[in-house]
Amino acid sequence: MVRRERASQDGDTARLGKAASFQDASDVVETLRRSITHGIEGRGMALVGVVKATAFYGAFVEYGTRYMNPQPFLRPALKVLKKLRYL
Repeated sequence: MVRRERASQDGDTARLGKAASFQDASDVVETLRRSITHGIEGRGMALVGVVKATAFYGAFVEYGTRYMNPQPFLRPALKVLKKLRYL
């Protein structure tokens, strides 16, 4: 109850409303899948590959919340790539 009040006070209702407006779970999954981006960043003399999900709820899905168990999607992919020795 407190979180809903705080979200409305902070102006996050538009973001929450957008997340709640999905038609079904497949829309949420598709949006999360489309939000995964990759790139290369320079850090000093090294180049580093970066993969991230830009959907604001990506971290909630990956690590879970106190109301939802984690459903990792990036960490398992990293483990597979390490096993195949791509990393």
